[in-house]
Amino acid sequence: MRRGKIYAADLFCGAGGSSSGLLKAAKKLGFNVELIAINHWDIAIDKHTRNHPGVTHVNSDLEKVDPRLVVPGGKLDLLVASPECTHFSKARGGKPMSKQSRASVKYILRWVTALEVKNVIIENVSEFQDWGPLHRTCSCGVGIEAEKHQKKCHFQKPIQNRKSDCFHRFIR
Repeated sequence: MRRGKIYAADLFCGAGGSSSGLLKAAKKLGFNVELIAINHWDIAIDKHTRNHPGVTHVNSDLEKVDPRLVVPGGKLDLLVASPECTHFSKARGGKPMSKQSRASVKYILRWVTALEVKNVIIENVSEFQDWGPLHRTCSCGVGIEAEKHQKKCHFQKPIQNRKSDCFHRFIR
């Protein structure tokens, strides 16, 4: 017996791991899911389409997607998002990442403010909770060789005493 329909979106859908879990859990609970899956990478959308042929797919950068145009009625029961985690992860080896790699998180906020969203699931690494502002200027000074510059410089690295500031602002 079906309990009803769930309207959901999977941002940064990849090949569909999060979608698979969502669809399987919903089926077990007796729900049918109307799912929109979005990713900017052709290969990811191709794989997701093969894995989930009954899903609506949008092959576009989230910056170019207006949530109000792709979600009929402007309401979601569930928003699933797996924003890029390489900026936050210890696995990246401590190398500074581009500011753009941190930007993917803002699209979640854009969706929850543009739509009526009942529930949100965000998949990311645990270090995401330490997300804070980055140093905006070079701290090395003039005349230091490039290799020393890389080791000493704080440019685009987290400000340690502001750890978690951005994450807590995001949650609020």
